[in-house]
Amino acid sequence: MKSKVGFIEAFRLFWKNYFNFTGRASRREFWFMMIWHVIFIAPATILINQLIEFFDYTLVTAISGTITSLIAIILTLSYLMLYSLATFIPTLSILIRRYHDTGRTKLVPIISFGIYVIMMIFIYIMVFRGISLSANAITLLTKINNFFMITLGIYNLVICCLRSERKIQEK
Repeated sequence: MKSKVGFIEAFRLFWKNYFNFTGRASRREFWFMMIWHVIFIAPATILINQLIEFFDYTLVTAISGTITSLIAIILTLSYLMLYSLATFIPTLSILIRRYHDTGRTKLVPIISFGIYVIMMIFIYIMVFRGISLSANAITLLTKINNFFMITLGIYNLVICCLRSERKIQEK
């Protein structure tokens, strides 16, 4: 019988199986790693929200302190971006292995990540190129993006909560 994966073991397996898109990932392995993601991302997200609020406040009241908060914002955003880039492939890998563990194909996680990447690239191009769209076009794109992300996110959540498929032992 396979031993249960612990909290620390899940973290180790996540990095060990960086490019492993075959095999299985148990519910414990998957959800413990999601807790690790929260541990690494939540403080930075809270910090960036506080820094942006402080930055907006200091711009209104006085210029002093804005340089420090701007540097802190850039460093925090850099941390979040580097963490996201470093964990992108292993997160896709563990999601695909979790799908395989429940007896499903890896097509849905690949489509989910593909839509996410395409939409993020499209949004960044619009922002950095300064492409102006009408308010109706932006609202429509936002609704389409939100629909796909919420629908696929709920589907992924349900699949990742399912029990493992039992292997049939061949004799």
